[in-house]
Amino acid sequence: MPDVPYTLASGDLAFWDTFSGLVPCRVLSIAGTEGDPSTGQKFKIKLTAERGPYKAGEEIDTLGTSVVHRKGVYVRNGQYRVLINWSVKPDVR
Repeated sequence: MPDVPYTLASGDLAFWDTFSGLVPCRVLSIAGTEGDPSTGQKFKIKLTAERGPYKAGEEIDTLGTSVVHRKGVYVRNGQYRVLINWSVKPDVR
């Protein structure tokens, strides 16, 4: 696995990538493989803001490919861009 500057773990702030845009959230738990974000990872997140139909406080189960580290998002020409410059560290069981 190449060196990446950030690691996403339980308790971290992130964004949930939806059709309504990026929704701020907190990662509650991660199950699956360590490394790059993938569909083999199961995230439990809690939304921290309201966006479209999504309400703050909702708990969602989703895949690793739809959760984005906050430091992986930047704005260029007025549009959000997402870099995959982080790895995922699942919970120890």
